[in-house]
Amino acid sequence: MSVQTQRRTAMVNKVFNATNNADLQSAYADWADTYDDDTSTTASFTCVELFMAHCTDKTVPVLDAGCGTGLGGEPFKKAQWVGSLTGFDLSQAMLDKAKQKGYHAELIQGALPTLPFSDNQFGGVFAAGLFTPNAAPPSSLAEFVRVTRPGGIIVFSMRDQVKHEFELEINSLVEKNCWECLALDQRPYVQGDHDEVVLGWYCVCKVSVKP
Repeated sequence: MSVQTQRRTAMVNKVFNATNNADLQSAYADWADTYDDDTSTTASFTCVELFMAHCTDKTVPVLDAGCGTGLGGEPFKKAQWVGSLTGFDLSQAMLDKAKQKGYHAELIQGALPTLPFSDNQFGGVFAAGLFTPNAAPPSSLAEFVRVTRPGGIIVFSMRDQVKHEFELEINSLVEKNCWECLALDQRPYVQGDHDEVVLGWYCVCKVSVKP
């Protein structure tokens, strides 16, 4: 096992074993400098690819929830996205790295399940790598719906360990007519400790017309 793989494994374990937001902030602060080298862009780029496949209006403002170091912003720049891209993350250290990349018009620090944005503020939301063990809770999804305009697209990834609890919330929001689930399937997520491809779950939803 390479030194980089050992470091990545140690940091993932530290994140997954966090018991509160302070622990998560500490873990990501320790990881910020090497995060881009230690992780692949698979989850970020897959989420963005799915988002752009379903949201064809490049003028809408988009929320990058759990933006981390801002990796998900690169495809928007390449696609010449016109609408503003806002990044939101728990870790200020990660946001500082995202600021250096310059893909986001605005970067805001905060903790889910609460978002400091107005109702219907965004034309869509994507969240790559956000929903992992001991991280943002399933109730975050209702906040995504709140800040997204009717007809807007929400795309997010989930680790297999949390898929069941998030699927319950996905279905609950469908039953409440908050959104329509367009897709829920497995795709490549990240490179594993032995260079194998680890699959993750990806969900695409369309926000319903609100009363």
